[in-house]
Amino acid sequence: MDLLRERCKQIFSTNSLDVDHKQAEAIIWELHEIYVLLTKNFQLFNSLLSPVMFFYVIMCSLKLCFSAFELTSTNDATQKLLVAEYLVFGITQLFLFCWHSNDVLEKILKGAYSYYTLLK
Repeated sequence: MDLLRERCKQIFSTNSLDVDHKQAEAIIWELHEIYVLLTKNFQLFNSLLSPVMFFYVIMCSLKLCFSAFELTSTNDATQKLLVAEYLVFGITQLFLFCWHSNDVLEKILKGAYSYYTLLK
């Protein structure tokens, strides 16, 4: 998506080489086909991965809740330290998943809106 966005910037920039109408139309058509192919593959990937990742997030959330409950209910210092370490690593794992998911979403949205921002 970033490469597609950069190619759009190059084509529509004011200091680009003079391109006749037919060449510009062919380039825009090619970019549109690439974008349609990418979005189709994104939708397929999302439909395959979405149920699995939903189950993963639910299981991680439950695991974190049970770990937090165990941390508050135990009296042994060693056990508390082990559970706290497990809890920190679980939160880190869920945070990394959410962080990278947000990056992917931002790139998709930038690619979708890049055509409109170039026309301003």
